[in-house]
Amino acid sequence: MPNIKVKLDTTEAVAKIKAYQAGKVKALEKLITETAFRIHRLAVKPPIPVKTGRLRASIHPVFHSSSGHKYTDKPGRAFDGTLREKPSTPLEAIVGTNVEYAFDVESRVPYLNPAFQKAKSEFDNKVNKMFKS
Repeated sequence: MPNIKVKLDTTEAVAKIKAYQAGKVKALEKLITETAFRIHRLAVKPPIPVKTGRLRASIHPVFHSSSGHKYTDKPGRAFDGTLREKPSTPLEAIVGTNVEYAFDVESRVPYLNPAFQKAKSEFDNKVNKMFKS
């Protein structure tokens, strides 16, 4: 007895989905980078107290492709600000400092966590819009 059948070829649809996903991933990588720099900009603004400028200069974003962070304080002393942790994928970013007194300052005059909270809220809104379209 002969078979009768139809075949739905999804090759073109799959290719479109992959292209769509790749475009969204690139857009998300860009948004992550922008957000990390936004956190940085917000964190180094007042109320962060400044004596030598070391803490402010040490705060920086780290990306998957980052290699290190060198900086100087106001008196011109040079430091290695490289963080121990590095993002494991391009879809991660870290903003931080390795200055030993940073935690004490953050506990007295929060600068990094408020910057993160504000930028994260903006990031979440943009991601929601990105995936609605």
